[in-house]
Amino acid sequence: YGFDTPETVAAFAFVKDLVDSGCAWRPETEFPNAAFAARQGLFYASSLSGLAFQQQAFADAGSADSWTIIPFPSPDGQARTFVFGPAYNVLETTAAEQLAAWLFVKWASAPENQVRWTEVGGSFPTREGAIGLLNAYVAGLPQWTRAYDLIPAGQTEPALPSWGTVRWVVGDAMAQLFGFGFTAEQIPGVVETLEATANELGGQ
Repeated sequence: YGFDTPETVAAFAFVKDLVDSGCAWRPETEFPNAAFAARQGLFYASSLSGLAFQQQAFADAGSADSWTIIPFPSPDGQARTFVFGPAYNVLETTAAEQLAAWLFVKWASAPENQVRWTEVGGSFPTREGAIGLLNAYVAGLPQWTRAYDLIPAGQTEPALPSWGTVRWVVGDAMAQLFGFGFTAEQIPGVVETLEATANELGGQ
């Protein structure tokens, strides 16, 4: 991992400036859906699995506000989104077990089963042939279609076994920007610690 870069420091400093100027804040609840529905923020970062919950939050608030999906901004003006999702792995074992695993992957990858995955968790199907079977789903959640249209702007997260843990370390580092008494001068040290911790976890 290479977090200790001028770009990371600049990104952290940008967020810290938003916090200090009152333009960014953290809700007291674990998820910001209700706060967003109550117009307490203009946007927040989420995933496809959060779309249905956000829709429900607007319904619970009795709000008829229109809302949509937007990509992350970037210095070069290009849209950016992060793409991650399920991965199938077939481990080397007995011939019978490997065959069973492949048969499961084949079953799970069938368009009709991919549709069910999307309906339950909101994720994109892995088969393009499933898109045409999702008309009823997207009719009730048009924001999903907007997210689908942003796939060309997608960037994958690190394909490393440790990333599932390291991503939480990144979140913890970012959370410090909202801490009482934290100053911009502390950002380089946080970024340095972030890289050291990430690489320590990556080497385990």
